[in-house]
Amino acid sequence: MSSNDSDGGYDPTTAGAYNVTEETHEQTPVDSVAQSDQSEPGAIEQPDQPDQTVDKQNNETKDASNESVSNENDPDTKEHSDNNNEESQNSATERADSRPPELASVEPSATPQPTLPPKRKRLPQDIIGQLEDRITDHPLDVDAWRGLINEIKKNEKPIDELREAYERMLKTFPLSAETWIDYIDAELANGEFYNVEQLFSRCLTKVLNLKLWTHYVGYVRRINDPTGPDGEKARNIITQMYEFVLDKVGIDREADSVWNEYLAFIRSKPTSSTWEEQQKMDLLRKTFRRAVTIPMNHLEQIWQSYNAFETKMGKTTARKFLAERSGAYMNARSCLKEMETMTKQLDYNNTTPYPRAWTPQESNISEQWMKWIEWEKSNPLESDEATVQARVKYAYRQAVMSARYYPELWFSFAEYILSDKQSNTSEAIDILNSGIQANSTSFLLFYKLAELYERDGKYDDMRDTFTRLISNLKTERARITRDKEEHDGQSVEQLNTEDDNARDVTSAYVVYMKTVKRSQGIKEARRIFGEGRKLAYCTHHIYVASAMMEYYNDRSSGISTKIFEIGLKRFANDSEFIREYFDFLVLTNDDTNARALFEKTVSRMSPEDAYPLFVHFLQYEASFGELGALLKLEARFKETYKGTRAVDVFSWRYKTNDYDPISAVDLGNRFQARKTGQSLPSARNGTANGAEDGPPSKRSRDEQGYSIDELQTTALEMLPESILNLLEVLPPAASYDTVQFDADKLVQLIQSI
Repeated sequence: MSSNDSDGGYDPTTAGAYNVTEETHEQTPVDSVAQSDQSEPGAIEQPDQPDQTVDKQNNETKDASNESVSNENDPDTKEHSDNNNEESQNSATERADSRPPELASVEPSATPQPTLPPKRKRLPQDIIGQLEDRITDHPLDVDAWRGLINEIKKNEKPIDELREAYERMLKTFPLSAETWIDYIDAELANGEFYNVEQLFSRCLTKVLNLKLWTHYVGYVRRINDPTGPDGEKARNIITQMYEFVLDKVGIDREADSVWNEYLAFIRSKPTSSTWEEQQKMDLLRKTFRRAVTIPMNHLEQIWQSYNAFETKMGKTTARKFLAERSGAYMNARSCLKEMETMTKQLDYNNTTPYPRAWTPQESNISEQWMKWIEWEKSNPLESDEATVQARVKYAYRQAVMSARYYPELWFSFAEYILSDKQSNTSEAIDILNSGIQANSTSFLLFYKLAELYERDGKYDDMRDTFTRLISNLKTERARITRDKEEHDGQSVEQLNTEDDNARDVTSAYVVYMKTVKRSQGIKEARRIFGEGRKLAYCTHHIYVASAMMEYYNDRSSGISTKIFEIGLKRFANDSEFIREYFDFLVLTNDDTNARALFEKTVSRMSPEDAYPLFVHFLQYEASFGELGALLKLEARFKETYKGTRAVDVFSWRYKTNDYDPISAVDLGNRFQARKTGQSLPSARNGTANGAEDGPPSKRSRDEQGYSIDELQTTALEMLPESILNLLEVLPPAASYDTVQFDADKLVQLIQSI
């Protein structure tokens, strides 16, 4: 569908999804965590006077307080309602009030928010109940799951209760080889061989874990006795089993025991004729020749056994056969040493990892796995393409089992599958869905999955993907809210967590809205906006995104301005939102209303909150305004923020996003950074060339200048570019407020060692 969908009759102030009246934003408790998608109609409440801005065609200059938008319905600024009504009545021109019939008569109800039930109080002896509560609160609590299963076993509960616990745990940890093995052993202990085989059929192909597959080998050999009455049939089954197992996990570095078992099994076969003996020798040679080319433990012993086998078969043929494989063997032995170095720090056999705690120790785990994977992609074994793909996929499988809470590994796995022109999208989709099961709020995986569905035209699946992400984020917020209430208060960390979650949910709605606009048109995107903005905790970003989407849809500012006006009622003290609105008015050449917006908003904001807005308007005035107006604004700024240096205010006129000539050259920040190792001041650290985060702090005299001799010394001590790049990203030395070492004594100590 074209991105320029036209909907000239659409008016966000009267349509249901864009009703101009501000919602109460009260959360509606529901019994389940699932969120209802249904909306109940409600009557539209129209304001006494429509929100308006100053008409672009009005050439008469008005007082700034009469040029800004009306906010009579804003509960946060109710004290200004009388003035706002007067301003609304004095507006030059009212915008057209068009009402699409299908939207003008209904107002969707507030979006119900998921809630979680309060925690139950358990008796001290109710261990199972306590563990169940832990699992309910934190489904990824590995210790709680293991404790639950152990308690059920300890109390000798019925087997059905144990099965139910295993099934629930495997639903949460489907790649946990340890859990599958434990479950299978429990069924074996009860003699339930049919159930054992059903479990193997469910887990083997998706859990490529050597320990699990070795368990399967033991089970097959247990129920098939090659020395019994049906010995030949049993031997054929075992042979097929070994071939199947080695085809799937035989490339594992620790698979040498399985290879040796198979070789010993082949040797043990009794023969009654020369033909049967020859068949056995051929199978033995074939198996040896496969094994010696794989970098695995004890490879040298396998090669020695192969050497002895060929020599026994005949020295003449031995020289030929060994020469054909010696090169591949030497290469595999060399690669084995590289693999050992790369994988020695990986938790190779743990397939039930704990959730990430975001500790420094975890920071390089993903890189370590990717180092091995990239090594496999480079084809150091010089194998054919099919073998390379098999080895790379196997490495990815090991990575996502052991490091399942690293979305970047799942994403890289899916990207690798998609890079194969002969592969289909379904395999990549399965991988992404498995990754999402472990990382339920991963933007990386959800967005990639939605992209694949959109690319294939599966729009229902695409919408379902976004709905799942948003639902998971809302459920996470419900958990945060419940924990806060149970602790009877909230710390700063809890507040930040709620703020982060609000931003996350809003971001998901924004991407959902943009994706739907691209694939299905503007009307469906408007519905998403209407749903998202009703959240009590949504941030201003969804209003900005919707307004800009409307503007670029038909290059008309009417609907966009109304959306900004609706947002202004809710975010009247949000300087970031006001700055976005200001930039939009500048974009649409509405200079009059841009200035009016600034004057109206800064007058009701605290100086601290208005500071970034003041700086932004100063830079705008310096770039596009007249000198007289700029000088008046600067004087007003200095009067409001008395601690500001005049040179800083003046330098803002000539500052761009990445360059401040006055601060860098005249104030010497460039040279000071090179000399002292401090990072270059920027607009984000509140130093001389930027002031967007807050009012300036007092500066020491040591920061105010340097001598010509210092400049000359600096010029002589120029550092390499790589060192300068590092110094520029380091924080200022003044920010280090802990124990300081005496550098001279430290050097002396090192020299004395």
